[in-house]
Amino acid sequence: MNNPTIYIIGKIKNNPNYQEDFAKAEERLTKIFGEKARIINPALFQYDDDLMGIYEDHIQKLKEHLEQRFDLTINPHEEYKYMDLSMFLISSAVDYIYVLPNSNESKGAFVETILADKYDKKYIFEVNITEKSLETALTSMRIAKETTKEKVGIYMLPNWNLAVLWESIYPKDTHPIAILTDEDKMYEEYLANPEEFIKSIKENGWLVWGDEISFYLVVQSNSNIVLSK
Repeated sequence: MNNPTIYIIGKIKNNPNYQEDFAKAEERLTKIFGEKARIINPALFQYDDDLMGIYEDHIQKLKEHLEQRFDLTINPHEEYKYMDLSMFLISSAVDYIYVLPNSNESKGAFVETILADKYDKKYIFEVNITEKSLETALTSMRIAKETTKEKVGIYMLPNWNLAVLWESIYPKDTHPIAILTDEDKMYEEYLANPEEFIKSIKENGWLVWGDEISFYLVVQSNSNIVLSK
């Protein structure tokens, strides 16, 4: 897609590193899609004085109208403003939702995914893997190809772990998503120079497109995520 609009979601509350998490995601997305892509980083909303001023004027008018209309006392929650802005943007302007790994620890991110599903938005999931996991998967793939002579690939399982599968053991019922197969040009690049290939993936990440769900693999030296057996 040319010049997509991408909204980043992840854990902000009780996350002392949220600014860094979101900034790194924004940097990765800009590297992938170029400077013309519209990357929305909600971690920066609070520092946009113009945006916050416009929103405060809007919510004050809405508050006054509803209090008069229904004889209520309304006390808007401080966190609601950010969720309100998020819901407005996701429902009306966003093409993709970029999901940070810690999103499953955030109630706000959960609500954002419900809204994204309602409006048929597509996802890019950031998945952290270890360099060793990647090296093991690539080596296992090469050995499997040499021994089975079947179509072989590295797949992302529903639990987001990597697995090396070939046609005769491919679990169709779990619908794993292909990360790399022996028919891809990238596999030829790996065979030609394994060390340079892994170095490039580690530096630049690895974006894998799916019809509805895509993955951006971030290779790290240390991680709790291991290769699935």
